[in-house]
Amino acid sequence: MSHTSRQLVVSIDDQTLRVIEGGTCIREFPVSTAIKGMGFTEGSHRTPTGNFRICEKIGAGHASGTIFKARLPVGIWQPGEAPDEDLVLTRILRLDGLDPANTNTLARYVYIHGTNREDLIGSPAGHGCVRLRNDDMIDLFDRVEENDSLEILPATRPRGKLLFIDFDSTLARPAGGYPPAAVVESIAQAMQAGWLPVLLASSPESPVETTARALGITHFEVPASAFEEAGFHARKIREWLAAYLPEKTAMLGGTAPGSDLEPLVDSWITQDAISGMLDA
Repeated sequence: MSHTSRQLVVSIDDQTLRVIEGGTCIREFPVSTAIKGMGFTEGSHRTPTGNFRICEKIGAGHASGTIFKARLPVGIWQPGEAPDEDLVLTRILRLDGLDPANTNTLARYVYIHGTNREDLIGSPAGHGCVRLRNDDMIDLFDRVEENDSLEILPATRPRGKLLFIDFDSTLARPAGGYPPAAVVESIAQAMQAGWLPVLLASSPESPVETTARALGITHFEVPASAFEEAGFHARKIREWLAAYLPEKTAMLGGTAPGSDLEPLVDSWITQDAISGMLDA
């Protein structure tokens, strides 16, 4: 273990990483944790919380902007390149979970690392790791040692608005068909008003990914098999509520109010009544 009293503390609420020595904060960096919130499941793209140790430091001596894949340098990123990719840049602090809930952190490849999306630092925008600006990543890397401790504090403050969309009743159409223009426009307006849309499909065969990409929607949930279909929407909504802590929620389409989903969301919107209901 580290022989220093140094500890790193990440606040998901504040989107900061503090370096603490001898009980005093000696440095604070803005960060970006996962846009999908908190979570421990492999493949969830959520940031784990709890206690960790830095188990490996990777990238010493490499140029700022070095691209790492599988923790090996493969090139140099230039500002403006690959804006839609989640690149691991400059330095890596690899994390090992110390709590029962986060023991899979090492296997999930959750890091603290530099990023090509420095413009998003300060708000949750990542895919599970903790992102820093590249100059800050070098500064942090040089301050810490392997086996230093890290605590990632879970979020406690509600943030944002989630719009759950039942794909099959609102956007699914026969091959070659198009979703209703009014629904597409209303979803676009909701996104402009700060709602984060999450498409929920009821079948593994649903062509939800193609539609999501066409509409600029990043998040969609699809059952892995027919065995997961029963109760799938309710399970996924509960996962999002626990991970994201939204200020407000709404459901578009799907089973009529009175189902097991109704208590999970603040408002239920029919396809015919969506216009104007998501502006707030």
